[in-house]
Amino acid sequence: MSDSQTIPIEVDQVIRYLQSMRDSGKPDWQRLQLVWALETYQATVLRQPVSSLEPIKAKLIQIAERERMSGAEATASPGIAGKLDPNEPELLRRTRAKLRRMHCKFATEKVYIGWLKRFMTHCRSEDLGNFGEGEIKEVLSDLAVDRNVAPNTQQQAQSAL
Repeated sequence: MSDSQTIPIEVDQVIRYLQSMRDSGKPDWQRLQLVWALETYQATVLRQPVSSLEPIKAKLIQIAERERMSGAEATASPGIAGKLDPNEPELLRRTRAKLRRMHCKFATEKVYIGWLKRFMTHCRSEDLGNFGEGEIKEVLSDLAVDRNVAPNTQQQAQSAL
């Protein structure tokens, strides 16, 4: 690759971009993935030593590990990746937090939360502790019989519930 086709990595620009990711609510593990990707680019494309990003990576690993060990999820603005809406029902917050710890795609989170919301509407309650297998079967039967949805959609709903 010629020099005109490569993008040099400058530590101060990386730090500014990581700070903007942090300020927009991106979780630490996503910022760490960016640094790993930059290291790979730096080593394979630019053929440069990756030591310049080592202090940044070390700090992000420390922060991400502390976040993972505490199990603490930020509770602030809705709709921002890495943040949980404190006004959302507890079950949805816990589900979002678990899916994020599992590093599920945001699309998966949206779908699962959608099914849980529909189930809450069906049960007319945000506290699903009083509901169980019978209500889940009822919803899944409604999907299969009355709404004639595809088996994959039924499986998706079952997985979410």
